[in-house]
Parts: sequence; C-alpha cells; structure tokens
Amino acid sequence: MPAAASARIAAAASNPGDPGTWSCRLPCRSPSEPAPAASSAQGAAADPYPAASFRANVVPREDGWVLYLSAIPASYVEDPRQGTADHQLTLFHHMSFRIRYDLAAPVAVTLTGVTVNEGRPVSIGQANVPLSVGITTGQATSLTVAYEVADPGGFTLTDQEALVDLPAGAHQVTMTLDTRGWGPGPKLLNVRVAGPDGVYDTRAVAIIPQGLRLALQAAPRQLPGLAWSLSAAVRDETGAAVSGLAGRFTLTLDGTPASVTFVEGPSGSYRASVPASALPEGMHRAVVTVRDAGGRVASDEAWVAVEVFSRSYLPLALRRGR
Repeated sequence: MPAAASARIAAAASNPGDPGTWSCRLPCRSPSEPAPAASSAQGAAADPYPAASFRANVVPREDGWVLYLSAIPASYVEDPRQGTADHQLTLFHHMSFRIRYDLAAPVAVTLTGVTVNEGRPVSIGQANVPLSVGITTGQATSLTVAYEVADPGGFTLTDQEALVDLPAGAHQVTMTLDTRGWGPGPKLLNVRVAGPDGVYDTRAVAIIPQGLRLALQAAPRQLPGLAWSLSAAVRDETGAAVSGLAGRFTLTLDGTPASVTFVEGPSGSYRASVPASALPEGMHRAVVTVRDAGGRVASDEAWVAVEVFSRSYLPLALRRGR
C-alpha cells in the first residue's frame, strides 16, 4: 500500500469524527476527505495485511504471566462484487477481546512449627542436633526445606537444605544442626519451605546454646630443655568468664595424656607449665579439654615447635660465645 494511503488510514482511524467502521476501495480515504482524482484510483494493490487481525503471546515471569496482544484494527479482503483489482478495507473504531484463562489452584503449604533438639537445651560442640520442621500441605507436592543459622553479626554458621516429596496432610521433616565451632551468644535459626510457586512460608527461631568455649594459647616455638607454658580462657554461652575450673582440665600431647596442673587467674583465665622432658625436638600437638560440674565440655588445640635455633638466628654476642 502506498505511504500516502497508510497516512490517510492512520489519520482516519484516529479521527474521533469518523464513524465506528467504514470501508473504501483503494486508494482508501476517510468519508470526510474530498474524493481523489480519477487517475489516482487506477491500478491494483497487493494485500499488505496478514490473515489474522491480531496476535497473542504469553510470557512467564517470576510473579506470574504476561499476555501481549498485537492488533490490526482493520480487515482487508477482495470485494467479491467487484473485479479482482478491487479490494475492500474496513477500519474498526475499537476491537473487543474475550480472554479466557485457567489457573491451577495454588498449593497451600504452611510451616506449623520448628523444634530444635526435641525441645531440650542446645549445647555447643555437637555434630548432630535434631531439628524437626512441621509442614502441612493441601496436596501432594515436592518441596525444598532449608535452614541457616547466623550469629548476631549476620555471619552464617551452618546451613542445610533437603528436597522432600510429601503427600497431602501434616508432616514432620527431620534435619540436623552442627553446633561445633559456635561461639558464645544467641543465634538466629531461619527456616523456609519452597516449591514450584516460590517460597511458601518462613519461620525464625532464636537459639541460645549452652556450653563452654575454650581459647588456648601457647608460644609457637620453644627451645629444648626449657619448660613452656599454656594459657586458657573459658567463657560460657553468654560470653561471661567461667571460674572454678582449675582442677577440671586435661592435656594430651600428640595423643598421649600428660599430667599438668592449671592455676586459675583473673577473668576466667588459667595457666599451666609443661615440663621440658615432655616434648623432644619437633612439631607437637597439644589438646586441652575442660569439663564443668554440669557436664559441659570444651576443647581447643595448639601446635608447638621444639627446635634448636641456628647460631645465625642468635644475637651477635651469643654467636661469639660471650
């Protein structure tokens, strides 16, 4: 279709004074336009319109579906009452669409409860603390149950997820927590259940683990023939210093129990002296364990190198034998 005819059609279709529909022969004009000269109405025109007057496209998104409609407000056909060179173009003032769609009923999934360690206090240093997650679902579905535990600063201490296939009804999904390496202070457990439609439900539970935390320090290098010292600091789950544990420490050196005595100092600190005869030259692993009257246990380790220093590392006066 010539560009001029296209411009006339667009103007006529957007002209509010035109009737709702109108038709013409090519080259086309609005009923309000003056008639063109006879010479301009001669000749046949190819059909520029598709067979369908509109197209539809459905695009999925995270929050649903988007329906795109592309419409041509016109019909363009040969006029069977005229010759083959004559066509009829009908422009529509508006086009109405009836859209039908079916939506699957959303899966009803609810977190009904989260139970840590069967309701008992949680201790630090445990590898498999039971975690039970209650879930109710309205129909059979596949779900992802996930959790993460963070400290007050937002640092993730441990996390886990499990894929479960559940029939309709109420269920208990069992997982485990690893509290090894946890420090003192409260923790936040976040549990979520998700499926094909996204995250269905979440639950946050505060955990205040019980237990001791032992921090062991030792000089990394020792001279043979000299006694060396170990220092330890003990804190409870709230971060407070723990006193009265001087007789409750044990020490192993390279896996062998060693007899030492820890002396209590200020603010939950303890110190012990290891005899020189306990460690020959080489690298050694010292493990200290403390257990309080309530049965709470904490351990820590330190590595010590017992070696003879080369004369090149000694002060100049010592290297000269002074």
